[in-house]
Amino acid sequence: MYRDGEGVQADLAESIKWLTFAADQKYVPAVYALGFIFEHGDGVAQDLAKAAAYYKMAAERGNTDAQFRLGSLYRYGRGVAQDSAQAYFWIKLAATLAQKGNALDAATQIAAELPPDVRASQDQIIQTWKAKP
Repeated sequence: MYRDGEGVQADLAESIKWLTFAADQKYVPAVYALGFIFEHGDGVAQDLAKAAAYYKMAAERGNTDAQFRLGSLYRYGRGVAQDSAQAYFWIKLAATLAQKGNALDAATQIAAELPPDVRASQDQIIQTWKAKP
């Protein structure tokens, strides 16, 4: 609302204030939005570590967009240590839950880079994964 000026004067600082309040209440869309804002430096200084933390919070609660974005950060080592196993896990989970073609393509590419035992371990975790409340 404040971010885009819907019915009010656009005010990014006010938008971030309310998104942070909502994120503190574990409102997943707000948590994801803050991750996106910090990843892209949308009106704030870009902070990839903060983006990763917000994405992880939303990803753990089942947000497939956050799972894909977090996996991408792990894949390229942006804001987190590069980790192909974590990249595969989050992107494959997003592909499994949301049936997104781009996530499935990315998971397939990463899978080819992983040792078979690591891929099998991650696939097993994905099969039993449950979102946090």
